[in-house]
Amino acid sequence: MSSHSTHLSNPFQRKVDELVQKFDRITEPSPALRDILRDPEGLASLVNAIRRQVSLVRCRSQDLEDAQITIYDHALLVLSNYGNDPRDTGALELYLTEFLGIVPMSTVSQARQSINDHVTLRNVLTRATNDDAQEKSGHILKAHDHREHHQNTEGVAHSQPGSSPDDTRIREQAHRLIQVYRAAQNEYDDEKHREGVHDLSLVRYLRDTAENTLLYLQGNGMSDHPLIQNIEYSFKMAKDKAAQLSGGRGRRFDEPREPRYPPKQKRRRGVDSYRPRD
Repeated sequence: MSSHSTHLSNPFQRKVDELVQKFDRITEPSPALRDILRDPEGLASLVNAIRRQVSLVRCRSQDLEDAQITIYDHALLVLSNYGNDPRDTGALELYLTEFLGIVPMSTVSQARQSINDHVTLRNVLTRATNDDAQEKSGHILKAHDHREHHQNTEGVAHSQPGSSPDDTRIREQAHRLIQVYRAAQNEYDDEKHREGVHDLSLVRYLRDTAENTLLYLQGNGMSDHPLIQNIEYSFKMAKDKAAQLSGGRGRRFDEPREPRYPPKQKRRRGVDSYRPRD
């Protein structure tokens, strides 16, 4: 049975499974993807976009009743192995088709324009967010200093007088992510002290939770949060340690994997022919 198969327990999961199978059975990259794979910078931009989307989805509630993720979000999680394999052909094609609207019949020039528009918009929003965060940083820093005097740094979850519902939701989500990060950090430290060795699965878990927390805090105007430096250090340490334990490879997308669904004929992975050498 495929490692990417999902339980057909409800209509949502059935649709996810259909999407996963559809994109997982692609044996040759589309013309648009083939053009991107020849360009290391373009491929890096696409891979980073998938990682950001996966991080965003993982920050949302996974409860179907909350309706915070779509079948495309869930299929991207599965195809990319929850962000560990963002260069998977199926994940790349799914993102191009369902997130950027680059359909198979699109010309290479149309695909390039769509990607350029997407990158331009992202850069504009990033600059606007950074400018706004810098403008507010003084007020946020004072608020953090005041709270630190009375409570733990995880106090981001407590709403402030006059906070909007969106502000409260963001702060509560930040609090939950920090709790998950602390739990991952404690589990990693306990195992290392008890066994005297680094457990690769725990290292990867710490790396991913630190990265998710870091991205969320930075993306929501909390770059001056007291835990930022600690989280950045943990992320860099865990990332380097995971690469070391994996034999020098950064993430699992560099590891050879078996096809997830038995193809009718021997499957050829299109990405490898165009993947730039590290």
